[in-house]
Amino acid sequence: MNLTITMKWALLPVVLVLVLNLPKSTSGTSTLKLAHVIFRHGNRNPEKGSIWPGNSYDDESYYPEGPGQLTNKGKLTEYNLGKFLRKRWDSFLGDIWNINIQDFRSTGVNRTKMSGVTVMAGLWPPKGSNVWNAKLLWQPIPYNYESTDNDPLLYGFGCPSIGSSLVEVFNDPEISSYLNTKYADAIKIVSENTGVLNPSTDTLISYFDVMKVQEDLGFKLDSWVEQVYPEPLNSLAVEYYNILTNTTRSKQIFSGNFLKKILADTKSFIDGTLSPSSRKLFVYSAHDINIGTILTSLNAYTLKYTPPYGATIIFELHQILGIYGFKLFYVDYTFGSPHPLSIPGCSHFCPFDYFRTLINDIIPTTDGCNDV
Repeated sequence: MNLTITMKWALLPVVLVLVLNLPKSTSGTSTLKLAHVIFRHGNRNPEKGSIWPGNSYDDESYYPEGPGQLTNKGKLTEYNLGKFLRKRWDSFLGDIWNINIQDFRSTGVNRTKMSGVTVMAGLWPPKGSNVWNAKLLWQPIPYNYESTDNDPLLYGFGCPSIGSSLVEVFNDPEISSYLNTKYADAIKIVSENTGVLNPSTDTLISYFDVMKVQEDLGFKLDSWVEQVYPEPLNSLAVEYYNILTNTTRSKQIFSGNFLKKILADTKSFIDGTLSPSSRKLFVYSAHDINIGTILTSLNAYTLKYTPPYGATIIFELHQILGIYGFKLFYVDYTFGSPHPLSIPGCSHFCPFDYFRTLINDIIPTTDGCNDV
């Protein structure tokens, strides 16, 4: 083994001891160098075709913004998230937006695009030279996205190899037998009240989402729903994330491409090759499936319920005592949020090279929609 590498890992325990005993003054953002943030879209209407037969609110007139679109409550959720990020990173980002400071990407879905734009409204209220209309304290912030059939980074289910892997997971006899046995009563209740024979896991989770949406909108749920909502359907939805990431290969497929980009951009920053060199922030507007599979892939947080609207994972790169490392946080709006996260084998402040080594096996070796 290379002597430099040997010495580097030999010193790691010393570095970790020093990090764990840092003075409290280093816990803020004075040591922050780069940030990555990924969040779930805001409150929305049900998707077209997702409402079960006989649902009391199956007419589109109940959803004035349209199927699957953000509600006003959802816009406020995301706007407040932007304000939270502004307060957290105010001195780090500075007041004046510039194209070089931030890279902003969304999935190719309307509700994530609108959520991202609304987060930006809270994060970047125009000041100084950014003010273009004194009567409208808002500024347009550009973003990019890929089509949903070619977005392995944030929406890989459109990729043929990843989509087929999803089918493989839930067609596995052991997994399907386990789910059908554990949730037999829920399957029976849903089937009897919707007329849908033997609803699949995807169908059950889709109905669970509709129940959450209709409750969020203040609708009185159908009388039979209380037999399965929130439990046991919530537990099924949480198990969905765990099943999607229960092997090294599945972690590579469902969250590996995103983690690979986080590592690559961070390494470029540390090496001084990130372009533009003034980049401070990477932003991703995505879905609950992204948040859930990233958390379970990293074994960083035990989910008790599905990630709520606006749920956010923050990767902050700090430089402490000359060491670059990640601090991870999860925002789920419960007590103690944002929750400091640690991955197994490391402290909350995890030296970057060590972090990369710990998750190396779940990073794909191929790019794009290719199989991993």
